[in-house]
Amino acid sequence: MKFTPYVMFYGDCAEAFAFYAKVLEAKIIRQLRFSQAPAGVAMPPNADPDKIMHVALEKDGFRLMGGDMNQPRSEGAQPPIYWVSISVASVEEAQRIAKELSEGGKMFMPPGETFFSRQFAMFADRFSLHWMVDCPRSAEELDANLSKS
Repeated sequence: MKFTPYVMFYGDCAEAFAFYAKVLEAKIIRQLRFSQAPAGVAMPPNADPDKIMHVALEKDGFRLMGGDMNQPRSEGAQPPIYWVSISVASVEEAQRIAKELSEGGKMFMPPGETFFSRQFAMFADRFSLHWMVDCPRSAEELDANLSKS
């Protein structure tokens, strides 16, 4: 079994996924606009043909998928709160990803060392998607840190 986050946007999915692919150095493996649906396939009546029906990107076995909703963002509406968590091998990579993805968004927990991570950050990007970036400690490091308390 494999779990894949699927995130919905209010019309800026293509821009968001191009941004994610660049920052994460990932590859967009499929992107379909509503206009590309085969003839005869029922589409929502208000579907914008230029918007994204489905997109997927991949890197190192991780896949993120998404699409545009067929409704405008209502005044004051907030998307559901969920988080996409990325684990990386180096502190430098965690810092780079957190810095670039959070640009124009909101930082909740700036990149820094924690008892459970060599580098950890929590933020929302400019598209309102929430992220956690982690450079995890080894099990031995974590056990040692936990035994100190």
